[in-house]
Amino acid sequence: MGKEEKDRNTKEDIIKEDIKKEDNTKETSKGKKLSNERTDASYRGRIYLWSIFGAIILIALDQITKLLITENYKVGEGKSVIKDVFEFQHIRNKGSAWGMFDKTPAVPITIAVIMIGLIIYVYINLLKYKRYRSLRICVVFLLSGAVGNIIDRIRLGSVTDFLYFKLIDFPVFNVADIYVTLSIVVIIFLLIFRYGMKDIDVILGGSVIDKDGKIIEKAKGE
Repeated sequence: MGKEEKDRNTKEDIIKEDIKKEDNTKETSKGKKLSNERTDASYRGRIYLWSIFGAIILIALDQITKLLITENYKVGEGKSVIKDVFEFQHIRNKGSAWGMFDKTPAVPITIAVIMIGLIIYVYINLLKYKRYRSLRICVVFLLSGAVGNIIDRIRLGSVTDFLYFKLIDFPVFNVADIYVTLSIVVIIFLLIFRYGMKDIDVILGGSVIDKDGKIIEKAKGE
């Protein structure tokens, strides 16, 4: 009788643990099953290498497109690609994205440096768990865009912009701006529809995911 009661209690404990894990998964991932597994040093090393390789490719693409524009068009010159809709237009932007802070060039540089530091900090937190793979990819694009434009500021004192949607008179932009804009849009989408609010605490370093998959506040000094 004692053995049967012990077995029953054990089964009840297992069921309770399963329910707890299921509830936590729903709360933190909008009903989608995400891995709670932490990454080891070997996994992080591989991801670091792939991320660096990916960032180099993206930054190179941005720099090559800018170089092609500067070599083929003088500042102020351009070429119509789709008449009255889209064209290449070579301009030098001393401000940040789409010409903001054009009169205060020190502001975009300061913003870019702070942004790069924050991106690296967030990336390190994302690397701790396998569940954040999608966000890590977005962060690589975001970082590549920020680095691509800051290279221009350091090298030229301004950013080379050349993509212009004339139909809607959208501010002239470049490939790095595309990386930044699209990655931010996708990150917001993922945080709303794939992950939960508690995941943001993990990403910002305020919480951790325990072995049972529960998101808990990080202990002081951890």
